[in-house]
Amino acid sequence: MTHHPAHTKILSTLTMITALVLVGCVAPAMNPPELNPAELNAPEEQPDDSASAPVGPCSVEVERALGETIGAQIGALGSGDFEGAYAFAAPEFQESITVELFEIIIRDGFDSLLSADSHTLSTCVYNPKLGRASTVVTVRTTSQEIFTLAYSLRETDQGWRIVGADPVEPVTAVT
Repeated sequence: MTHHPAHTKILSTLTMITALVLVGCVAPAMNPPELNPAELNAPEEQPDDSASAPVGPCSVEVERALGETIGAQIGALGSGDFEGAYAFAAPEFQESITVELFEIIIRDGFDSLLSADSHTLSTCVYNPKLGRASTVVTVRTTSQEIFTLAYSLRETDQGWRIVGADPVEPVTAVT
């Protein structure tokens, strides 16, 4: 991705603001390929019936639901619907970042999502006690560019919502 020099300064500032906002809400999404334990063990009110649920790999149902949320946001971005994509952001993200700022962040730092052709989830970890999950998403663009993002999501009354996403180096097999 190439950026105009003025956009680079704006992107740096926005990235720092976004990082500060997300750090204030939750620890970083992933330390690929392993989950960051600080996020999954963050204190938060939860019903007592989930108190004994272990942190572990996502169930098929959870991974499907995460994929639907992430896919819907990527689809909205692909059609230029920033408000629709913003609707899949977690409430704490929306409280800190306006839809206008969200669009700037996407255009200046995640512009490949605007031309995503397909995506695949992997390395999904779920904490049912806190209603949080993290997953690695590999995206292929229409120009065959491949990039990887670590997503952090949480369950809400409206379903899974995206807390944040960070670019990561792709995980490759060692032979």
